[in-house]
Amino acid sequence: MEATVQTKKLARLWRMPLITGLISIGLGVWTLLDPSQSIPIFAYTFAAIMVFAGISQFVSSGMMYRMGASWGWSIVIGILDLVAGIWMFTLPEGALTTTFIYIIAIWILVVAINAIIEACAMASHSPLALIFMILLLVATVVFAVIFLANPIVSGITAWLWLGLSLITFGVYRMILANRIKNMKTIRFRV
Repeated sequence: MEATVQTKKLARLWRMPLITGLISIGLGVWTLLDPSQSIPIFAYTFAAIMVFAGISQFVSSGMMYRMGASWGWSIVIGILDLVAGIWMFTLPEGALTTTFIYIIAIWILVVAINAIIEACAMASHSPLALIFMILLLVATVVFAVIFLANPIVSGITAWLWLGLSLITFGVYRMILANRIKNMKTIRFRV
């Protein structure tokens, strides 16, 4: 049995993945261009973005719940984003740098895996875009795993992998925003 969900309300939320994509790309480029920048500044910026992303996830999951669509993963990611962001704001600066390195790598892995699910939900709208989006996400996961394997010892190389992970994830989010903006209905099998 196939069901169709009208997505006019969801399509209005296309700006959220666009904004998070642009922010991810901006932070990725900043990481690549100036790796000597103070880690605590980047960590606090990232914590603020995680709080914003958590609130955005709550808004989008509420919209998805009202439409009868699957909203569980969105709320879980929102809770994780909020908890991690608020927790990072409470850490002393010394502990923040080490914690930040691990949190950002784990966060990139979790959101990239969640994004693969989002991309698969978009399969009926653009199969070619789906392939490109999944390739971006696989690259994001690979870069994050390389980064997480040895983030502190690898020094400047760690910032290369972190920057590339953020950029590939940001490009994915921008493509997702475009796909959401242009979709009319979602068809899924029940």
